[in-house]
Amino acid sequence: MAFDDLPQIDASSEHDDEAKNKLSGILSQKAGYIPREQIPDKGCDYLVELIKNRLAKNWHFGVQLKSIETPSLISNGYVISYSWLTSRLGYMMRNTPIFGLLVIYDVSSQTLYYEHVEKIYQKLMERESDDWKKNDKVSVHIPVSNVLDSNSVATIHKTFLKRFTNLSKMTSDHAASYDLPVLKMNFVSEYDVNSTTDIVEILRRLGLSSIAVDDIPTIYELVNRLPNSEIIQHKELSILAALSFSETGKVADSAYYVQRALKRFTLSDGESLMVHFISLKNDYSLGTIDAKEFIEECKILLGKTDDLGNKVTLRLNVLNFELLLIKAFTNVPVELVEEISDLAEVIDKMDEATNKYYLKLWNLENLALFIGLVRTQGLNEMIVLEEFDSPLSLDERLIAARRIVAMQELFTRELHSVDEYAKQTDNVLLQAFAILLHTRFKLSMEIDLITFATDPNNLEEREKWLNHHLMLADHGFAVFMGNSLLGPAYTLLCLTFELHTIMTEWFGFDSPIIVSQLAVNLKVLENDLELSPFKSSILNLINRKKKVGRPDDDIHHGMKWLLHLDRGQMENLAQITIRSGKFHNAKLENMMHEMESFKLFYQRCSDPDIYPMVSKVPINIVYAIKPSFQLHNRRTGLFSLTSDDMSVLLEAWNLCK
Repeated sequence: MAFDDLPQIDASSEHDDEAKNKLSGILSQKAGYIPREQIPDKGCDYLVELIKNRLAKNWHFGVQLKSIETPSLISNGYVISYSWLTSRLGYMMRNTPIFGLLVIYDVSSQTLYYEHVEKIYQKLMERESDDWKKNDKVSVHIPVSNVLDSNSVATIHKTFLKRFTNLSKMTSDHAASYDLPVLKMNFVSEYDVNSTTDIVEILRRLGLSSIAVDDIPTIYELVNRLPNSEIIQHKELSILAALSFSETGKVADSAYYVQRALKRFTLSDGESLMVHFISLKNDYSLGTIDAKEFIEECKILLGKTDDLGNKVTLRLNVLNFELLLIKAFTNVPVELVEEISDLAEVIDKMDEATNKYYLKLWNLENLALFIGLVRTQGLNEMIVLEEFDSPLSLDERLIAARRIVAMQELFTRELHSVDEYAKQTDNVLLQAFAILLHTRFKLSMEIDLITFATDPNNLEEREKWLNHHLMLADHGFAVFMGNSLLGPAYTLLCLTFELHTIMTEWFGFDSPIIVSQLAVNLKVLENDLELSPFKSSILNLINRKKKVGRPDDDIHHGMKWLLHLDRGQMENLAQITIRSGKFHNAKLENMMHEMESFKLFYQRCSDPDIYPMVSKVPINIVYAIKPSFQLHNRRTGLFSLTSDDMSVLLEAWNLCK
C-alpha cells in the first residue's frame, strides 16, 4: 500500500461488527450473561460467563458467531443450512458436558439464530456414516424458530445453569474416585443449600399458604437435598414433599409422603384439604380410583373450603374430568358449558398475586376439550348423514363451521394473553405450560383432520404449522426438564412424538426433531417416572386410514366399532341416522335392536370367517320392522337359519362366551 492508501472497511467486516453488537446486546448482564470475545480466536468466538442472583459464577460456555448476508433456507424455509468448519464443531464438542452454541446472524433481517452444538452433532450422527468428520466443512441445520431473543436467552440460561450445577454435584460426589481434588468450599450467604438445617428453614419460611406453581421446581430441588429421615420429622416438609413430588410426576414418592403426613401429624383444615387433594391426584394416576370417583371426592372437598383459590382449583378439576368422560355421539351437557364461562369470569376478577394465569390456563384446557368434543361430534354427524345420501346443506355447514371457528379464535386469543403475560414477566415456566396446552390442542385438530378428511389439503400451511409447533414443543420440553417437572415434560414429549409421526408418516414431510434423542428422552423419563413404554396411537390411526394391515372389506367390517359405544351413544347415532331421512318409516327401537345385535355378535364371536347378515327388506320398511339376521361361515359356506334374536343364532352355532 502507498503512503496515502488507507485501510478499507469491507462489507464482511461491517457485518461481523453488527453481529457482535447484536449478540452483546442479547447476552447482556441483565439477562444473566457476561460475553467475552476471544482474541485471538482459536476455536470459538466468545466465552460467556453465567450470572446468578447478581453474582458472576465463573461458569463459562463457548459461542461461535457467524454472520451471513442471506441465509440458505431448506425444508420449505423452516431450516437454515450453513456450511461450518468441521474442526470448529469438533473443538466445541470437546467441552463436555457443557458444550456451547452456534449463533448465526442474518444480516438481511438483523436476526440472531442459535442451536446447541450437541444437537447439531446428534443430527449429523443420524447419517448413515460418519464420513462427514473427514471433510473440511459440514452442512449444519438451524431451525428458523430458534431465534435468539429475550425469551430464548432465559431458557438457555436455565439450561446452562442446570448443566454446571449438575456438573459441580457430580464432581463433588465422584472426583475422589478419579484422583481429582475435592475441596469443601464455604461460601458466605444467608442460607447454605447444602446444609440440612438451612434447607429446612428455607422450606418452613416458604410455608404452605402462599405456594405458587412457579415455586414447585425450587421446592422439589430443596426437598431432594434432604434425607428422608429429616423430611418425615416435620409436618410442613412432609406436605411439601408430597406436593412437589406429585406435581413433578413422582407419584409413588408423593403417595409415600401423603401417608406419612396423615399418620404422623394432626393437620389443620387447610393442610388436610391440601393433602387429600394431592392424594386424590396420586390415586387417579396410580389407577386406584377412576374418573367418576375423583369427581365425587373433589365435590366433597369443595364443601369443606371457603378459600376462593381452592374452590376454583377444585371446580376446574371437576369440570376437566367431566368433559373427559363425555363419549362420541353424546351431547355436552349445557351446565358444563356454563361452568367454563362462569369460571372464566371468576378467574378474571382474581388478584394477580394468586396463580391467576395458571388457573386461566387450566380453564382454557377445559375450553379446548369442549371445542374438540363439539368439532368431533359435528364431523361424526356430517359423515353419518353423507353415508345415507343426506349431506348437510351449505348453510348448515357454514353455521357449524362458524361456531367452531369462533370458539377456536376465543381459545387462541385467550391463550395468547397468557403467553404475553408470561413474556412480560419473564415467566418461562408459565410459557412452557401454555406451549403444552397449545400442542395438545393442535394434536387434537390434526387427529380429527386425519380421521374425517379424505385427502390432506393446505399442505404448505400444514407443514409450516407442524414445524412451528414441534419447535415450540422442543422449547417447552427444555424448560420443564430444566425445572425438574418430569411429568409435564413427559406429556409434552409424547405429544411431540405424535405430531412428529403425523408430519413424517401421514404427510411425508421432513421433521425438525432429532428422532434418536426423542426416543432416548422418552426412555429416560419412563424409567424415572416408572411408566410403561409409550405406544403411539397416531400410528395406528394412520395405518387404519391407509388400510395398512387391514383385511379385505367385509359386509360387516364397519360395525365392529359398535363395541366401543354404550347404549346412550348408540341411541344418539340412531337418532342422527333417522334425521338423515334415508329411512322414512324407521323406528328408533328397531335401529337400536340392529346395533345391539351386532354388538352382541362381536362380543361373543372372534372367528374371522363368521359374520352376521341382515335380512333384506324393501327400503320403505327398513327399520319400520324388527331386523332379522343370518350367520354365514365363509370357509364352509354354511348359512344359519334366520332369526331376529342374535343370541339364539349364536347359541345354535355354539358361539357363547
